[in-house]
Amino acid sequence: MPDETNNVVLFGESGDIPLVGDWNGDGTDTIGVYRRGRWLLRNDNSAGEADFDFWYGDVGDTPLVGDWTGKGFDSPGIYRDGQWHLRNSNSQGNSDFDFFYGDPRDTPLVGDWTGNGVDTPAIYRLGQWHLRYTNTQGNSNVDWAYGDPYDTPIVGDWTGDGVMTAGIVRSGKWYLRYTNTTGIADEVL
Repeated sequence: MPDETNNVVLFGESGDIPLVGDWNGDGTDTIGVYRRGRWLLRNDNSAGEADFDFWYGDVGDTPLVGDWTGKGFDSPGIYRDGQWHLRNSNSQGNSDFDFFYGDPRDTPLVGDWTGNGVDTPAIYRLGQWHLRYTNTQGNSNVDWAYGDPYDTPIVGDWTGDGVMTAGIVRSGKWYLRYTNTTGIADEVL
């Protein structure tokens, strides 16, 4: 099988959680890592020192990345035991949004579910998707079944329409849906 890699970059350490986001609002997603509460973010996809280096979160938190207010760049969030802590800048400090949504065992996800430029929460629980359209506590706006309990949930704008939709990865195969509804995969990779 041919190697289809366009770019290989060494950044981070073993055990870091890889991240991707548009940290400076230039329209390009670039690399970053989360290391036990420390965020190290690059403004280009090359090796080197972090352009942003700050502490936000604790060991064991799940790092999240999103544009929480439609400001044009991504910033950090953490998920801890069903509570979301979102920050509007790539710096150390207190969260700008705190709310409960989900249970400690849920898988948190982030996406722009409506195409309005704002990323909001979702949770994946045993094959069930629960999306929320605002960064506040409350009931889900949309619920549906897609996937099996032990699939890996993923999200993306698979059609380029500005709306993030669901996908799952199972045994190396990707199953993508073009709408956030129950049904069979629109695309399998």
